[in-house]
Amino acid sequence: MTGREKIEAAFSSAGSPEIPVMLCYEDLYIRDHWAQLTREPWWTRHTPDVEARLRLLREIAGNIGQDLYRVPWFYSSAERQTLAIEIRQTRAYRVNRKTGEEIPLREPQVGGWTADGESESVHPDRLPATREEIDRLIPEPAPFD
Repeated sequence: MTGREKIEAAFSSAGSPEIPVMLCYEDLYIRDHWAQLTREPWWTRHTPDVEARLRLLREIAGNIGQDLYRVPWFYSSAERQTLAIEIRQTRAYRVNRKTGEEIPLREPQVGGWTADGESESVHPDRLPATREEIDRLIPEPAPFD
């Protein structure tokens, strides 16, 4: 049975003779096994290039071997027209060609730790008091979140 057939059978009244397989924390698995799943550089997960992103997703899905693959978020059509990924020396940036805004991208670390080995937990000195303050504190989502 194909993965699709296994999943469809699981929801049928007859049931399925085989069990579909999927990772519970697929995004964490992908982050921690990037080099084993793809030859693409880590920053490819941020690309606004639809074809490059689809190639990446197909390659990773094919190498994971599970029967179900969660399709992550993607940029809107308007965002794809203005965004680009630029590599400068050893740093990757998401650049908005319309506004000039540049956001440095950080390579995900195995286990979720920062590059210097510190926890990713954040403990603000002052809690936000308004919706705008909350919005400013929410980091950009990673493409596999």
